[in-house]
Amino acid sequence: MKNYNFIIIISIGILINFINFQNKDIKPIICGIEKCDLKGGFCSKYLNCSCHNGYLTFLKINDFKCNYKMISKFKSGILELILGFGIGHFYSLRYNFAKFKLCLYLIFIFCCLLSYYYIRKIRKESDANEHPNISVGVLSTICLFILLFFWQLIDCILFWSGFYLDGIGLIMN
Repeated sequence: MKNYNFIIIISIGILINFINFQNKDIKPIICGIEKCDLKGGFCSKYLNCSCHNGYLTFLKINDFKCNYKMISKFKSGILELILGFGIGHFYSLRYNFAKFKLCLYLIFIFCCLLSYYYIRKIRKESDANEHPNISVGVLSTICLFILLFFWQLIDCILFWSGFYLDGIGLIMN
């Protein structure tokens, strides 16, 4: 089971890196004394670098202005709504939260499969009243489903409202 979790996390990481792939050949333009990233900015009339919509200056990457393409909060919310299990958090570079949510979904799937197995096993036996623990297991699985469902909705609302920051700590577009 641990090997499958590792493979799933690696596959999702590769997918996110493919989605966030940016061209490494950054060509700056000079705006007065500032270097401006050609994709993210333009020279204003005062010879300052002004950022296009969806770009910010993040000085930890390099010394260009407008060098960071903001992550879309709309895309993050849609990914979280449709695919669930933390894909929106992976997209927005919030890896710790995404891994935690993915693990909870895997636990939920395991609980569903275990409940299904035991219910099938009890139906084959003649006296089902001797197994009260199965009812607790099924009830726990249903409660976990309800919890994950509402958490999913709250996550989408928090993405779309702009409450969440991306994994670097910057606002999302």
